[in-house]
Amino acid sequence: MQKHFKPIALPVLKWPPTTSPSVRRRRRLCCRGFTLVEVIIAIGIITLLSAVSTLVYRNYLDKARNIRAISEIRTMQNEIVVYEIDNDTLPDTLGEVGLGNALDPWKTRYMYLRIADQGKKGGKKRRKRDGKDTWLNTDFDLYSKGKDKKSKQKLKDKKSKDDIVRADDGKYVGVALKY
Repeated sequence: MQKHFKPIALPVLKWPPTTSPSVRRRRRLCCRGFTLVEVIIAIGIITLLSAVSTLVYRNYLDKARNIRAISEIRTMQNEIVVYEIDNDTLPDTLGEVGLGNALDPWKTRYMYLRIADQGKKGGKKRRKRDGKDTWLNTDFDLYSKGKDKKSKQKLKDKKSKDDIVRADDGKYVGVALKY
């Protein structure tokens, strides 16, 4: 005697069970966008990231320009030394070496001064001095005025701190602030 059980049909539950289709439709429509607070937070995050990345990019560009100027000064120094070996004298200008139109990364001309020119008008004013008030070079000065495009005779002056200088007769080529 076997009993046959009749299966019970379970109702299909919809979540939430108390809402009607029209309420669910309204809820989907009103919750589809962002709240004002979410939009403000997103804009703030984007602004912060763009500000930080801009500063990093500017620092990267400054370092790259400094490295380029250092490299160009070393190349120019080599050209001047070759000229001196060939002619037994330093050139009067960069034009004699073929570098008369050479511009630094900030689009200003490189400054060149033969030390023999120090007696000429304006020669001593352009010649560079270090923080101890001694001359940087004994043969010739070669430098870039740097980012601010301004330079003074002494390296410790504010206008000269960003200059790219050749010092110790070519043993140092770099930013004046680090010399």
